[in-house]
Amino acid sequence: MKESREGLLDEISTKIQSDKNLEIINTNEILTRYMPLNIFCTCLENNSLRFSKPRTWIEKYDVFEDLLSNVEYKKINQISKIEFCSVEPLTQNYYAQCWNIGSECEGMWKSHTGGLDNGIMIKIKLEKLIKLIVDSFYDEINEVDNIKFIKMQYENTKNIINSANIYLENVFEKDKNIEEYVDFFKFKRSEFSYEKEYRFLVYLTKNKNVRDKYKYIHNFKECIEEVVFSPMFDNSQYEFYKKKLIEDYDINENIISKSMMFDLDFHLKGTNLIKNRNN
Repeated sequence: MKESREGLLDEISTKIQSDKNLEIINTNEILTRYMPLNIFCTCLENNSLRFSKPRTWIEKYDVFEDLLSNVEYKKINQISKIEFCSVEPLTQNYYAQCWNIGSECEGMWKSHTGGLDNGIMIKIKLEKLIKLIVDSFYDEINEVDNIKFIKMQYENTKNIINSANIYLENVFEKDKNIEEYVDFFKFKRSEFSYEKEYRFLVYLTKNKNVRDKYKYIHNFKECIEEVVFSPMFDNSQYEFYKKKLIEDYDINENIISKSMMFDLDFHLKGTNLIKNRNN
């Protein structure tokens, strides 16, 4: 018998807190997500956040995303002919969403917002996000293991390729029923280690439209803890868009701010230092 929403929520929360690999103390942990301002406004209009099939990240972010479904395994069959084997069907029901934990990151502003003067960062508590996911996908999942929260592991390119080759060899040459396919979603190349990324991964056992590239969680607006504008927004831009968020999307002005990452005066406050007056 399938668990209730409340039971499933409690079990997922307990599982996350007991997973030592996640290095998370409790589900009050704050997650951050960077995105272009126009994308954020679209999310507010629809009051939803998008989960994507990992394949969709291949062109936008890295060709090694969802590597196993992005390659074919070359096999010599019993009559010495070459066969090309694919595990792509295994990925059809997986959807994922990326978040970060930790301090503000200049690299994330550059790579995930379309430019330092074009983005925002939102903050949401982990426990609130778990609830949104359970509420939105409850009818399309069977059990707690259909929802995973994973910490990305950063490896060099050669190690990732070797792991993929061994995995596919076991599947297609040795006919092993390997279940750790999902583990490959947590590997990312070391060039991206600055992201300190975590991912929610959802397996929809009752996915009626396997061709859908995206699925959505709803009612996220009320869960936003903070909206931070990019450090490169000038003050007039910031005030304009802040007003827009308040008036058009009913965002509480007390949770809106601008990053002070590059504001030297801000960082020198409380010290005997001042910015060089001759510059």
